[in-house]
Amino acid sequence: MIDLEKARLAFEEYLEQFCREDEKIRLKIVHTKGVVRCAAKICDGMGLSREDCDLAQLIALLHDIGRFEQVRRFDSFEPSVMNHAAYGTELLFGSRQIVGQQILVTTNSTLLYLKN
Repeated sequence: MIDLEKARLAFEEYLEQFCREDEKIRLKIVHTKGVVRCAAKICDGMGLSREDCDLAQLIALLHDIGRFEQVRRFDSFEPSVMNHAAYGTELLFGSRQIVGQQILVTTNSTLLYLKN
């Protein structure tokens, strides 16, 4: 089961290290929250199960997580300066698990869920 509230709290906690006054950081936050809202609307419109809707919203929430560090390091969204997808994967699932310490991937399914 996915606990979206815990996911949102973990995301907000991650964002605490970034300057929310930075225009590009604010843009990424607004973008991410918009993607989450769009995912929810699409899921509702398709009549998907609550579990599928929660998964879509979790993916939407985390889809650009590597961009924040990219902006901090390079003040740019340009893909040539940093592979934000690889960095995001490392954040969530790699040895550093800055954010991933609260997120678990089951080995027998594609479902992501937050630890209790």
